[in-house]
Amino acid sequence: MTNIDPVFAAVTAPGSPFEIGERDGIQQFTAAPPDLNMLIDAARRHGDKTFIVEGEKRLSFENVFQLRDALVGALEIERGDHVAICMRNRAEWMIAFLAVQRAGGVAVLVNSRGAPEELASAVGDVDAKLVLADSERAALLREGGYAGRIIEADDFPSEGPSLSEQTPANPDDPCVILFTSGTTGRVKGAVLTHKNLITGLLSMQLSGFMVLHNMANQMDVSVETILANMPQQAVLQVYPLFHISGLGSAFLSPLFSGTKIVIMRRWNAAEAMKTIQDEQITQFTAVPTMLWDMVSAAKNKGADLASLRNIGTGGQALPVNLLDAVREICPQAVMGTGYGMTETSGSVAMAVGEDFVRNRASAGRVLNLVD
Repeated sequence: MTNIDPVFAAVTAPGSPFEIGERDGIQQFTAAPPDLNMLIDAARRHGDKTFIVEGEKRLSFENVFQLRDALVGALEIERGDHVAICMRNRAEWMIAFLAVQRAGGVAVLVNSRGAPEELASAVGDVDAKLVLADSERAALLREGGYAGRIIEADDFPSEGPSLSEQTPANPDDPCVILFTSGTTGRVKGAVLTHKNLITGLLSMQLSGFMVLHNMANQMDVSVETILANMPQQAVLQVYPLFHISGLGSAFLSPLFSGTKIVIMRRWNAAEAMKTIQDEQITQFTAVPTMLWDMVSAAKNKGADLASLRNIGTGGQALPVNLLDAVREICPQAVMGTGYGMTETSGSVAMAVGEDFVRNRASAGRVLNLVD
């Protein structure tokens, strides 16, 4: 590459959190920690900020970490043990994932919408030592023939002993298993290492950081000034957490950045419009069908969507007329799209803002650490 983006060069320079260099024959984030839990623990600094909103339930970052710490002691697992998480989107799903990582386990993210035999088969395929499930999925697992240990979400402890120091995982140790559809037979478990998942998450954050730098250049202010005057960001969580997009862009990335997550149990466009207004949602990512629902609801019932600053889509190509319709109801929002796979820990290509609008049929520019 002969022409290097000066913003990219600046934010990936030596000494920066996104420093990129060659190691073991491949380009990678040289300052990245070896263990995902090290990134997770750093988010505890967000303290009393609201982290999860689920109906009437509101949990701060510190509340969630206290509940995570309490659950760690109840898991009774060893490093490398597989722990299945099988429940709908809810606060306890996120607490379960954080606890498994803190305990050194491998989180197995089961598609909670499966039939009893499918759920039991997925758990059996990975030789899970333990399942963390909501009551509905626990019953389905038993119906499907699973006879192993289950801790139900309603029984998660609220208090526990202090945690001891943990030896970090190696970057190439398994971190998470997600089930992804294949061309034949049943779904397969894709194993992602700590390095895999961290690289995917940092690539996503790097793209956002570059957008922020470009915004600062256009406004002739510093990035620090923008961050200092920016209210807490809020994301509407509609993607399933067992999917790579739900796990990465709608859970872990907001966790790291101090963003509020508002959980919608079921998709309903009218309810989403009200939630966006009431919770001042700034980030919303959905498949095109849901965006059509949003456009229709906004035009028919009216909605205050002024808080939205980022609208993303994926899963299938975005029709050009839908892009125009979304921009009409949310002219202030930056649009974005991308292409990725479970096996690549998320995005392979991404287009944001004017980059997307200039080439509407594109799935984006190939990200910097993708060959």
